[in-house]
Amino acid sequence: MEPFRKYTPEVSQLIDGMLRMLITYEMELTAYSLVLEKAQENFVSHGIPWDMMSNVRKVLKSPALAAEAEAEYAPFYALLQRITPENLAAAQACMKRRMDHHNASIPPEE
Repeated sequence: MEPFRKYTPEVSQLIDGMLRMLITYEMELTAYSLVLEKAQENFVSHGIPWDMMSNVRKVLKSPALAAEAEAEYAPFYALLQRITPENLAAAQACMKRRMDHHNASIPPEE
């Protein structure tokens, strides 16, 4: 078994931020799924034959959506090639931009 390996503060900060981002997105996806499921139940109970999830599946198959998502995270791909201070800084900046954008899109609580 490989001994515990300490990471530089920059790598630890990046990993911490990425985990926070993944957890935030997972929570959001779960919330959207629950709301969508309840809305679907309401449509069915009112006799409206509209399968909302099939529409979601169609959008998820879009090559444009995949390309856009990959472009948003392009700085992370450089880390797969080589971990350098520049690549770490670019990935951290990307992560910060994504989280700032996400946080700005959340409506204020009333």
